[in-house]
Amino acid sequence: MGPIKPRPGTGFFTRMQGTFFCCVRCCKGGNFGRDRYYDTHYRKIETGSHWTAPRRNAGESDELTASGSVLSGYGSVTEGAQRTDISGNDRRSSAAQGADFADNASRRMSTASRVKARLRHRQIRVRNKSSGNVSVASHLTAIPGQSYEHRLLPTEKNFHEMARTGNLEEVERMIKDRINVNCMDEKDRSALHLAAGQGHVEVIRTLLDNDAKADAPDKFGMNALLWSAWFGQQPAMDALCNGGALVKCENKQGLTIVHCAASRGHVNVLKYIVDNLLEEDSMDSDDEESGLLPGLGAMQGKMTGLFGAAASYVGLKDKKDQGQATKKTKFRPESSFLEHRCSGQGSKTPIHLAAENGRVEATKFLIQVKCNKLARTADGSTALHLAAKRGHIEMVHLLLENNLDIDIRNEEGMTPLLFAADEGHANVVELLLRQKADCNVKANEKRKEMAAVHFAAQNNHSSVIKVLCNFGVDLDAKCQGGNTAIHLASIADRIEVLQTLISKGANVNAFNDKKRQALHEATENNLTDVVETLLIAGAWVNQVDKNGKTALMMAARAENVTITDMIIKASRYFTKRKNEKRPYIKGKEHIQFRKESTEEQRQMKPIMWKLAMKQLSQDDSTRLVFYWGFSADQVKAVQTQYTGPKSWKEHTYRMLLIWLHGAEDNPLKGLYEGLVAIERKALAEIIRKKANQKLEGKDGCSIS
Repeated sequence: MGPIKPRPGTGFFTRMQGTFFCCVRCCKGGNFGRDRYYDTHYRKIETGSHWTAPRRNAGESDELTASGSVLSGYGSVTEGAQRTDISGNDRRSSAAQGADFADNASRRMSTASRVKARLRHRQIRVRNKSSGNVSVASHLTAIPGQSYEHRLLPTEKNFHEMARTGNLEEVERMIKDRINVNCMDEKDRSALHLAAGQGHVEVIRTLLDNDAKADAPDKFGMNALLWSAWFGQQPAMDALCNGGALVKCENKQGLTIVHCAASRGHVNVLKYIVDNLLEEDSMDSDDEESGLLPGLGAMQGKMTGLFGAAASYVGLKDKKDQGQATKKTKFRPESSFLEHRCSGQGSKTPIHLAAENGRVEATKFLIQVKCNKLARTADGSTALHLAAKRGHIEMVHLLLENNLDIDIRNEEGMTPLLFAADEGHANVVELLLRQKADCNVKANEKRKEMAAVHFAAQNNHSSVIKVLCNFGVDLDAKCQGGNTAIHLASIADRIEVLQTLISKGANVNAFNDKKRQALHEATENNLTDVVETLLIAGAWVNQVDKNGKTALMMAARAENVTITDMIIKASRYFTKRKNEKRPYIKGKEHIQFRKESTEEQRQMKPIMWKLAMKQLSQDDSTRLVFYWGFSADQVKAVQTQYTGPKSWKEHTYRMLLIWLHGAEDNPLKGLYEGLVAIERKALAEIIRKKANQKLEGKDGCSIS
């Protein structure tokens, strides 16, 4: 018979004492551990003339033809099951592998009888993938109903906990009992990961001495060395390097041990890397490779080396990478381990991550060892950009002290000031402005040529607006499309910023390229609060845009009753003030256009309702509103909302309320005079008598 081929990722098959068993999980990927609990993972499979490998989850299975002797079949499988490192290379000699495999086979043969007595039988149905026939198999399983993938046994969970807490005595005892030192949890983390993260050096050494995989990554690509660097465990790193861990390692985002240490601010780890893993100094060399010392592990014949020739980095050209230094400064070459760029975070170097996360001491150290402080990310941002964007004021101060250009731009034309304004970091904005940053600088067309005031207005950062105003910012500067900060705040419905801009003197009547004011934009977007704020600030209501439309026309066409009525109220109010030569002073008077202004006006609403619905004809209502000074455009705007043959009554009621809003002194007297003017004196007398009866003995208006 030919060799038995295992299903990839499920383990191997061997025949022991006349029974066919499968170690499904512990041999995942074809790797055979020396000290695994094989007796807790076997499955007994009986399917007649064919051996069928069960899937981890109940379902179809691959058909495998059993052939050959026990040893030949086992040997053929194990020949391809090598102990591999993170790069996929076997780090052991063939003699060591053969001895290890023979030892494993002997151990499994001796424990087969205990397997049968320990595990209870469970009947499951296994579907043959090729034939579609259903066969019955009797499985020996430790925990029925659970997935075999990443399932830790109670002893393995305890082993992980002992490694995490640094209980060396228990770890050694469990290893002596042949625990699987490489058992992984649901995140592919082994005991070595946990011990490295907690800095338990003796546990790490014990695990490595018992064939723990030093370079095994978890689901995020983090191996034990990266874990120790991330958590600042320098002694653990030293133990791992001595134990043969690869220093040339990255996680799935391309982060190296230098990135991990820099982003977390572990200066001790950075010093260890520089002092023990790098050459002393290659700054004066023209060689583009920053060689690395053999290191402690290499001296013991276990380290394979560090970064060699420069990788092809994703970034800007060399000329742009040099930044705008005021004097010639030598930095480490890009091929240096300290300048390595991560692939998954915008091609950032360690100094970028340190600045982005506000690690001041780590950044100081990296600058001290000549890391390129002017290095740029994939989008052209420097460490100063990242620090300003995150609001790390101490980091910004440090980088400015190291002579970084305060107005340096990335590929979108963004400066540190623009990033700080965009994110709302008022303290960073103030620091940059005090250091003579250009407060009116604009980004390029990729960011709509926006200035700091535009970013702050769009994102509702009123505190940034106030700081910018203290340094003479142009509040009416225009970005792409001719929009000002007032336009952007109105479109984005930013009431607080809008009020701040108005109080600081921004022009509410500025035009954009479509000849639209902010009032047009707010009306088109049905932003009632913004419209009222602009109307109170004195926005022009009769201004036409490029298409000849006023804000009133836009509101009427959209059938937005509230905005239509507010615009008419505002127009009538300011026209009346102008005719009476009483100029409106913003901020000095409290006015509103959405609701009635006084209690007296609210008491008049029932009278207006009865008048419009029952007492006035359509011709009477038309003459009355024109007598009160409504324009033809205003009447047309109200009448646009047609609801049926009787909709004119609703229109009349709306216009009566609009008139009532502007009747400041004696609305009942104004109503009486209007009815008399349209020759409805009898109706005026009836309303006067009823109104006087209700108001008798109360403070209010009366007609005598």
